[in-house]
Amino acid sequence: MTMKQLHEEFIRNAGNEMPGIYRLPVAPKEPVLPLIPQSRWVTIRDSQGMGYLEKTYQFISISDRNAFVRDVLAYEEEFEHCSAMTIDDRNVKIVINTKSVGVTEVDKDYARYTDETFKDVTFNVR
Repeated sequence: MTMKQLHEEFIRNAGNEMPGIYRLPVAPKEPVLPLIPQSRWVTIRDSQGMGYLEKTYQFISISDRNAFVRDVLAYEEEFEHCSAMTIDDRNVKIVINTKSVGVTEVDKDYARYTDETFKDVTFNVR
């Protein structure tokens, strides 16, 4: 049989069930983590041309949301740099900028910190 014939036979039989294989060979130990939609940071300009960063985080549970908010508030206290935070059920919207300056490196560091905190809180299997 040529390679072309083997390939054609494989494609023809690809949709058929394989005899003897009815279940996964290994059962997963932990449930599959749910997919969590993630937004990106968006830079928005207000009417005066002042820029700010904005992102909304979505959480599966209220306890994850609360852990995230606690960590972010601790970061704000430590670095004395605040954001506007809006909490709506399992969503947390964060808006960051430096007053009268716009988006600075400090704001970008804050954004990176919140992204890492979100990963830590969300993907930490307890």
